[in-house]
Amino acid sequence: MMLVQAVGMGVRISLADLEMTWRAVDEAAGAGRGALERTAVAFGVRRAVVMAAIDRVEAAVGDQDFFDARVRRSGALTAAGHAFHRKAPALIRAWKGLMPPGVK
Repeated sequence: MMLVQAVGMGVRISLADLEMTWRAVDEAAGAGRGALERTAVAFGVRRAVVMAAIDRVEAAVGDQDFFDARVRRSGALTAAGHAFHRKAPALIRAWKGLMPPGVK
């Protein structure tokens, strides 16, 4: 699994972290409540794995919360969450474009 270390943050995130976090944010932006559970099911992991991926990505971008902490289960996004929703697909495409052929 390819990792990147965020400059000055000491946080390592994987492409899977980015994809899982984007999926959760996308689910929250679309359907709201239950976004983390739907993401867990889609990736075949437990909800705690999704939460950990989100925590790592949030830490890598400067501890910006993507979900309203008071109602995290409801799927309410913060301004940072909306910004991540808009910008993450391009980052994911770029990261995949840097990978050698045949590497997932």
